Amino acid sequence: MPTDAAPAPKDAAPAPKDADATTAPKDADAAPAPKDASPDEVHVRGVKKGEPTAPKDTIGGREIRWVPGAFGDAFRALESLPGVTPIVSGLPYYFIRGAPPGNTGFFIDGVRVPGLFHLGVGPAVMYPALIDHVDLYKGAYPVSFGRFAGGVLSADTVRPADRGRADWTLRLFDAGALVEAPFGKQGDGATPRGSALVSGRYGYPGLLLSIFAPDAGLAYWDYQTRVNYRLSDRDEVSVFGFGSYDSISQRDETNGVPNPHLTEILNIQFHRLDLRWDRRTSATGSMRTAVTFGYDRTGSQDFAARSWVFGTRVLAQERLGKSAQVRGGADLQMQTFDFRLGRGRAEVPPRPDEAGEGLSGIQKDANMAVWIDAPLEVAPRVEVTPGLRADLFTSRGIGKARAIPALDPRVTTRIGIGPLYHLGAVGMAHQPAAFPVPVPALTFAQLRRGLQSGYHMSQGLEIPLPGELTAQVSGYLHTYTGLVDLGQQCDVEDPRCDPSGARGRSVGLEAMVKRNLGKRVGGWISYTLSRSTRDTYDVQLRRQTSRLSEFDRTHVFNAVVSVDLGKGWRAGARYTGYSGVPYSTISELLLPNSRTPTFHRVDVRVEKRWVQKEGRSFAITAEMFNALLMKEAVGVTCTSLPPSCKPQEIGPIAIPSLGFEGTL
Repeated sequence: MPTDAAPAPKDAAPAPKDADATTAPKDADAAPAPKDASPDEVHVRGVKKGEPTAPKDTIGGREIRWVPGAFGDAFRALESLPGVTPIVSGLPYYFIRGAPPGNTGFFIDGVRVPGLFHLGVGPAVMYPALIDHVDLYKGAYPVSFGRFAGGVLSADTVRPADRGRADWTLRLFDAGALVEAPFGKQGDGATPRGSALVSGRYGYPGLLLSIFAPDAGLAYWDYQTRVNYRLSDRDEVSVFGFGSYDSISQRDETNGVPNPHLTEILNIQFHRLDLRWDRRTSATGSMRTAVTFGYDRTGSQDFAARSWVFGTRVLAQERLGKSAQVRGGADLQMQTFDFRLGRGRAEVPPRPDEAGEGLSGIQKDANMAVWIDAPLEVAPRVEVTPGLRADLFTSRGIGKARAIPALDPRVTTRIGIGPLYHLGAVGMAHQPAAFPVPVPALTFAQLRRGLQSGYHMSQGLEIPLPGELTAQVSGYLHTYTGLVDLGQQCDVEDPRCDPSGARGRSVGLEAMVKRNLGKRVGGWISYTLSRSTRDTYDVQLRRQTSRLSEFDRTHVFNAVVSVDLGKGWRAGARYTGYSGVPYSTISELLLPNSRTPTFHRVDVRVEKRWVQKEGRSFAITAEMFNALLMKEAVGVTCTSLPPSCKPQEIGPIAIPSLGFEGTL
């Protein structure tokens, strides 16, 4: 389905005033939308002329709050897209085309972040009204991104407003607000020169949790602030700061007597400050220069890790004609990690002589890259984007210093065939060995284990259908090497065993049929048929073999529907069903020979909204995640006599929500 203009991304320099709408430069993060699309549409794979043709799925607009079970967060709605396999229902960690969560990169306005969600089943770390759209690249993503062997999830914030606005929410488990005010006047006296925005959210799920688990506590908060100012017709500067905090507590006992107060056992936080300068370099060219500072921390009663981040990046782009554009850039990220074991909060830096004791240590990672791509229109309705990225990964401090280079070529195409569009992608991507689940301050490189590599190939079709429906069908084959995996990769008793990383493959077919969510009846149906395998060591046959990945799910199905009932009433439901994960019925050490039971979940949402003049509105919402209170098998329990294993269920994980929200 062809698409045209889209909201400009936040990580791109401002478009030249005299540039044509079809040639205005934009970053690879951009999410396109049809000219006549309402802001609530869920887009699939479309690209704007002159942008990289990398296939992507995009969820955008405030109206994504209508997706039941997503609690208004576009990030959470992503789990209902094809190619996304959940680890556990409700937890915001996914396998994307067979790649573990740690192999998917998270970016907000071009700033890399260690996570997008609060702990447990918490919401996203960004206030929903601040997010304009979210792009999910499941493979062969633009070379302006990098350092992830799987895919990339990129979010762009809304453009600065021309008038003051406010947005607020109040729910059973959290409250939040956003306020934005423009300031200064340009030469015309009507357009503001700058804008200041503040938003945030405070969560108190412990109040609900105390009813069911009085000896446990959970809390979270996040904040976002942004100031931008146009210095001239050619220059604009901005400051964007945001952060997130999570805390888990429990009630300890003293001499068998419960303590009156809860004790914090885990806290996780990260903070980012991004300074940007956007400059129009010519009538059709632009450049962005940015510097990022950050701080991450994960701590428990017996362990603490901290990380300081410094990064800088530059992106330049120039149109060479109606059919050609060239984009290039470079980036540098330096990160210092400070680890302590057995010291709790560990606020005192370790001595240099402690690094070898295994109780504490410091590691310094520095990664640098240059990249270039060229979106080309080689013929009418035939677009191709060749790209090349070169990375150098370095690390020192724990073990000997190491430096490993990597070269990532990628080519993506978009070809019109009658009313259809064919999208193809092939490429490579590398990242250092790291933990399989992203955790702030624990994203350090393990270069002694080498690099993780992803080889991506996909072919897809966009098909317009009657009734304002659009269909997408894609097939993919991804191969991974050096993956950090939970399986046993060789005979640990063999001195030649080097479990430096696993080799894996993922092959699948994805299908989706959608209708604009803003229509009176809108939604989508998505289905993924896939098989994900890993090379592993068979302890019975004592040789290498191929097995199913721990979180391989053959079938994943989602159906989302939202109906405008009139007079401000809207109701919706979402059904999610997926196959169980593989396991051995005999021993945890043996290859899988069965699967846990299939899981089904239904989420519902009802809203009543009153709309006033100038866009002001007030709404009452009721939402239920896992309305049928279904339990899910997420592991196995094994016995030695007789040797057997059976699925272990948890839950039900169910979240009720009654909320109030409004805009001014």
